Amino acid sequence: MSDLAAIRAREQAATPGPWSYKELKHYPYEVVVSPGGDHAFVVWLPDGRFIAHARTDIPWLLAEVERLTAENARLQGCIQSVLVHWDDGKLTATEALLEIRSLLEWAKADG
Repeated sequence: MSDLAAIRAREQAATPGPWSYKELKHYPYEVVVSPGGDHAFVVWLPDGRFIAHARTDIPWLLAEVERLTAENARLQGCIQSVLVHWDDGKLTATEALLEIRSLLEWAKADG
């Protein structure tokens, strides 16, 4: 299993979010709470915030990695096509560079 697949599996197995955190005024720790009311006590406030936000941050990060991976594959395929046409003599160096430039503009507009 890849690292991303392992992260995705842990994310899918966790209690659905969003989670929240509460600082307890009379105790030296805070509590992270899931929507179902499950509690996890955390000693350090920044740790509690990190844990609570991880429930929504991790799915977003995984989706962004997937989007960027797909974009990278599309661009590699397009550039490979330009290089094949250039190698076959169907494109001049200037035409190949212009094609690559238009691919980069397309990627910026699509991202």
